[in-house]
Amino acid sequence: MRRKRPGIRSWIVATVLSLTTAATAATALFAYQAQSRDVRERFATSASLSFTADLDHLASNDTKSPNWQRAVEASDFLERRYGIDFAIFDFSPQSAFPQPERTGEFYRANGAIAGYAPIDIPVPVMDAALRTPARTGVTPTVLSGKDSTYAVLGGVLRPGLVVVEFYNARDVDAQLADFRETLLWLATGIAAAAATLGLLAATLVQRSVNGVTSAARRFGAGDAEVRAAAVGPAEAVDLAHAFNHMADRVRDSIAELRAKEAQQRRLLADVAHDLRTPVATILAAAEGMEALPPEARARASRLLTQRAQRLAGLVDDLLEMSELDAGAAELRTDQVELADLAGSAADLIAPGAEVRMRGNATILADPRRLFTIMSNLLENALRHGEPPVDIDITSTSDRVLIRCQDSGPGIPEEAMDVLFDRFARADGRRGPAGGNGLGLAIAQANAQLHGGRIEAANTDRGACFTVELPVVTAEQG
Repeated sequence: MRRKRPGIRSWIVATVLSLTTAATAATALFAYQAQSRDVRERFATSASLSFTADLDHLASNDTKSPNWQRAVEASDFLERRYGIDFAIFDFSPQSAFPQPERTGEFYRANGAIAGYAPIDIPVPVMDAALRTPARTGVTPTVLSGKDSTYAVLGGVLRPGLVVVEFYNARDVDAQLADFRETLLWLATGIAAAAATLGLLAATLVQRSVNGVTSAARRFGAGDAEVRAAAVGPAEAVDLAHAFNHMADRVRDSIAELRAKEAQQRRLLADVAHDLRTPVATILAAAEGMEALPPEARARASRLLTQRAQRLAGLVDDLLEMSELDAGAAELRTDQVELADLAGSAADLIAPGAEVRMRGNATILADPRRLFTIMSNLLENALRHGEPPVDIDITSTSDRVLIRCQDSGPGIPEEAMDVLFDRFARADGRRGPAGGNGLGLAIAQANAQLHGGRIEAANTDRGACFTVELPVVTAEQG
């Protein structure tokens, strides 16, 4: 069983949620770090200023009493302060108390002779305190306790007598914890809003894509007229327009193929009819020729020749079309005098008809294929139109125009669109068909092989066919 892959809506929601979460988390982290740094710096500055003021006050009111008495006096002053812990240590050799106890890298908190130390004091901090006299700025050291962190500051009250104050950062930590919680709720709300908006956007995109998908399935099932609604985001609208354009092209191609198929069916019928008549005539004449008198035998011989020539012409046209269809046609170019070529075609097609020539041009082209074009146009003009037929040749620096104008009734309007289609024939308004319906198609294909084209129009005299060919130099050829 095939595993169902995530749909476009899931991808969009996941992408939006991931990007939003990452961006929100980064912003929240940056905001928290900035806020934490600012709060802690203000807390440290406040602690430093407060300790400096205390130390200065105590140092300026020194009564020259023994260290233990001075410690009691300082303790009385500091106990009136709210929110701080303090401890006084006596390092003087004449101290009435034991020296502060040092264990490893710390001085024990219970070594104080006055006050209360909530944590042991690192040796570097105590050494710095012993070197810090009154009226000197002090940078606090942040130390972690059992339940909180402390900003620790120390200084010399008098030689050998050190006071250390502990500023509890519990309120700062609580403030930052509240700030973290606020950021968390804010990030959660932003992520939820982003997920909701992403879901709405994804639903809109999916609805648009589903519309194109549904239209494609219906189109594949045979509904050639179905089209996708161009709604939603720009990309979905572009997708719908692209599908609709493709559907139009496919529908037109199908219609064209069906028309070609109908033409080919007509071809089979026409070719079968055109072949059956001369073949039947040839067979009948051949079977009865020996029994005919000399005069009738001559007429039968002429009839056989005419039917054989018609049959050969049809076969030649079919071979020519098959060569063009297969892409095997080649141009064997040479310098061609168009007036001479048109005159030769007129002499071959209609030796006694009135064909008037005007103008001339010399181009590099395939003489045989140009002869085929002129022969088919002249034959069409004389079969469906009436003489006189005018051949007018003009040229410019980049093209040559050959106009074949007859004096007939013109081309029926309903035949204009299919005039150059294979096996198409004009209706009875231009006289009996007579041809096999391939002449104009072959002429157009040969003109296109030269990089040109043939156009047809009705004038006040009759039908006019214009052959337009590019002027090709010897180097280009």
